[in-house]
Amino acid sequence: MDSVNSIPMTQLVKEYQQNVWQKVSVPRAFSSCRKDGALMGEPGVAKVIFVYELCKTPDLLHEFLRKAGLLKKDLTCAKCNSPMKLRSKDINDGAVWTCRNRINKKECDLQKTVRFGSWFS
Repeated sequence: MDSVNSIPMTQLVKEYQQNVWQKVSVPRAFSSCRKDGALMGEPGVAKVIFVYELCKTPDLLHEFLRKAGLLKKDLTCAKCNSPMKLRSKDINDGAVWTCRNRINKKECDLQKTVRFGSWFS
């Protein structure tokens, strides 16, 4: 299955498997898989452990979902027509789109969920 973007999904998964594997602490029971990353699955084919570990790092997960075309890469404020920024926030989604543009010396302050306009909304 190809991603919505120009990068094939298998290539994207393979790239992130390597990235996630560097951050993983593998339990002793899986010590035979520690060195080669076999626990993540075949290169380009995601296993549940890969998805689990990816979800533990919200910033990395959001980046992966944006590259896969499942979340928006950018968003324009409906209130002032300025580009919005994706900011980390301590909520279930882990991030929100925010507009900090100033209109007549007042901050726009419009916020949208990271899921806005995506497959997840």
